[in-house]
Amino acid sequence: ANGDIPLSSLSSRGGHREAIAAKAKQYDSTFNSNRFNVVKDFTSGKASDNVTAINTAIGHLGSLNELGAALKNGDTPMINRVLNRIGTETGKPGVNNFDIARGAVGDELMRVFRQVGASESEANSWKAKFDSAKSPDQLKGGMEVAADLLESRINALNDKYKRGTGKESGFPHLLSQHSQEVMGTLSGKKYDDQGNRMDVVPSVHDMSIEEMKAELARLKK
Repeated sequence: ANGDIPLSSLSSRGGHREAIAAKAKQYDSTFNSNRFNVVKDFTSGKASDNVTAINTAIGHLGSLNELGAALKNGDTPMINRVLNRIGTETGKPGVNNFDIARGAVGDELMRVFRQVGASESEANSWKAKFDSAKSPDQLKGGMEVAADLLESRINALNDKYKRGTGKESGFPHLLSQHSQEVMGTLSGKKYDDQGNRMDVVPSVHDMSIEEMKAELARLKK
C-alpha cells in the first residue's frame, strides 16, 4: 500500500494481483496502482533530483544570509568562514568578497530554478534585481523573493506527489531540517518537513477527516 512494490511484479494467475490490489485498497482507501512509480520518482528519479536541488539552493541562500549578517556585524573571522563555505558549495574557490559571493550564489540559484521548472520570466526578473544589489540589506529582498520562488516549486512537487499517490499529504522529508530553518529565517514563518507553512491553516472545507484530526492535534500542542 505504501508503493514499495509494483503491482506488475506480482503474479496475475488466479486473480492474485487483483486480490492484492483490493487488500491494499482496503488497508488504505487512497491506494492506486500508480503509487509505486511516483514513489520511485521521488526517491531515485527526476523528482528526487529536484528535491535535492531545492535543498541545495536553500542552503546557498542560508549561507549568503549568514554572510550578510557577518558583514553588518564586522565579524571578520565569520566573514572568511562563510566566504570559504560559499566557494566550496558553489564550486568556485575564488569567492573572497560580497560581490563574488552574490554572483556565485545567483548563478547556482538560476541553474536550480531552470532545473525545477520555475517560470523563466520570473527567474530572469529575480536575477536582474539580485545582481543589482550592492549591499546585504539590498540583497535581503532578493533572497526573500528567491525563497518564494523555491516555495512555489516545493508546492508543485507536493501536488505532483499527492496526485500520483492519491495521498492527502505531500512527500515526507522533502525539506531538510536546515532548509526548514533557512526558509523560516527568510520568511519569519515556520515550515514542516514537507515544505508547508505551519502558520497557514487550510479551510475545513478543503480538509479530509484525517487532516482535520491532525490539525486539531497540532493546535492542542
